Amino acid sequence: MLRPVVDAAEAQWVVDGLDQTPRVSGFVPEGFERHARILHPGWRIEKGARTPVRWADLAKRSGQPFHRLSHWSELSGMPLIDKPVIDLIIAAGGVVIDRPDEGRLPEAVAKPLRKVLVQHVLPGESCWFGVWTGFASEYKSEIPVTLTIDTGFREWDLFKGPVDALGFQFFQRVDASANIVWPDRRTWLVSTDIDLETTYVGGSAELISELLGTQGLEAVEAYPDDPVAPVDQFAHNDDLIRLVRQQSRGEVGLAHHLRRILGGLRNT
Repeated sequence: MLRPVVDAAEAQWVVDGLDQTPRVSGFVPEGFERHARILHPGWRIEKGARTPVRWADLAKRSGQPFHRLSHWSELSGMPLIDKPVIDLIIAAGGVVIDRPDEGRLPEAVAKPLRKVLVQHVLPGESCWFGVWTGFASEYKSEIPVTLTIDTGFREWDLFKGPVDALGFQFFQRVDASANIVWPDRRTWLVSTDIDLETTYVGGSAELISELLGTQGLEAVEAYPDDPVAPVDQFAHNDDLIRLVRQQSRGEVGLAHHLRRILGGLRNT
């Protein structure tokens, strides 16, 4: 399905079109008519089951204002917590609202996005897939050796294949999809940077209008000058783990302990 790239110079337009700033224009090259920001869903985790959570719904629950530049941590009202803390909460019978997937295109986003993009490629038209070279895992056996391009900010291994490969997991032990995708005609581009919890799309006015109205996608209008902030750092996990473990020895419940320590962290 995926083929190696034999001439990386054909991808130079992407490098030349990025302005190396922490804005949308640093992740999507110039020249597109409109842009969209697709919000990766968060996850409600209970008894091992993961259910997607929309950002707008999280904002309603937290009482935080939701707008097109919102970030998940702002809407949740608490710092991000790492997997060891989540595991302890689940083991104690709790429910966790976990952060969105960062640096990869979750299938909950890839599936409806593919359905739209397939209408914006010609029959037989190939797409380019750029995969960040820093993932600490081996490619799946069917992935060919290929060429690499350096933007000055990221390095990507380049592959070619059908648009159906959008969201394909490239590695044996790491869930990681392509970080940048575009068709031969360069009519659109999808950028999922490794440090972001969102995906940016540049394309025609028609394409972006479709994405903003696509059921299953939570998407907002974006502009080249919009700031793009990486997700927050993790909370102080040692303190969280200590307090979660204490709950079995005291009369105060788990939820109270978490509210107390997270409230303290927010004020530091």
